[in-house]
Amino acid sequence: MLYLRKTLLPVVAVVILSALICGNASLAIAQEGSFPLPGQEEMEEVTPVNPVHKVYDEENKIVVAVGTPRAFGYRIGDVIPVTIVISTSNSPNCQVDIKNITRKVISAEGSDFEMVESSPDGEYPKITIENANGKTIHRIELKLRSWVIKPYLVFNADFLWATSSLPFDDKAPEWYPGTTPDLIITTSNTASDVSKELLDGDTSGKPSPVPPLVLPLRGIGVLLVALLPLWFAWLVFRYVYPPRIIPPHELAWNVFDKVFKKAPDVFNYEQVQTIAATLRAYLHVESVELNTLRFALEDSIVLNDKRNQLIDAAYNALSICEKALYSKSSLTSEESAQLKTEIELLVPRP
Repeated sequence: MLYLRKTLLPVVAVVILSALICGNASLAIAQEGSFPLPGQEEMEEVTPVNPVHKVYDEENKIVVAVGTPRAFGYRIGDVIPVTIVISTSNSPNCQVDIKNITRKVISAEGSDFEMVESSPDGEYPKITIENANGKTIHRIELKLRSWVIKPYLVFNADFLWATSSLPFDDKAPEWYPGTTPDLIITTSNTASDVSKELLDGDTSGKPSPVPPLVLPLRGIGVLLVALLPLWFAWLVFRYVYPPRIIPPHELAWNVFDKVFKKAPDVFNYEQVQTIAATLRAYLHVESVELNTLRFALEDSIVLNDKRNQLIDAAYNALSICEKALYSKSSLTSEESAQLKTEIELLVPRP
């Protein structure tokens, strides 16, 4: 027995060790064969069918066809023209609703494509409806673009279709959700499978176009930014060089001299009106009537040795003016000369 134990134990150990090694190797081979590395799995080959058709009811009342001029060789970002043709029978309540497509919604569940709204040949989608052979034909032309990197892309669009009315309302169609048949579009890789480096392309500087409105808008922007410092500089300038305040008698004589130069002898109605308004503004009695004029003049003319004389001169001058204004006539030469004398006495020369 002791001899058998010493002889069999090494044999059993070798058998068990060999079994473990073979089992691990088989497991590794099985795992490698069942689970390929990421990125190395092969895509199922798909044969595109163009165009594709689908019937949505048993009586062939609604038939949809989807096609494209070329269903292969598109690169990322290329514009893909696709046309959807929906044929409906002219029987009652047989109709389709393509409002989602007109609103530029391809599918409620999302899509690998986006709509191109405009191109050199017009705005999209383009929708035409015509009647032929007892059928209503909806023709929808789309321009699509995709940024998805796949060997092939599947296009579907959602719409609603109906062939009967609701049981409780004869005028309301019984809508069913519909999806266009699968239009398979294959893509073409820009780089080959063995390409590993990206070309930088032309990285030199390019002159950008300058629209005509850029220069005036830049000038307006600079002016708006400079308004605050310019306003501050104007305040400083006025503080250093304050503006000259023209005294009232000088302002009055600027008007009187223009009138006297234009009419040296006789004043007409318009000239008298100008003289009276200027004199009243100088004396601060613009709205005072003639019968209360002396009381107002006593407040406006300062106390001095000639105060009574100045009040009389102002009253006489305004009386002459009021007479001409009420009668809307010109002054005589004597009245004009007297008015000049009263004004020269009343308003000091600058």
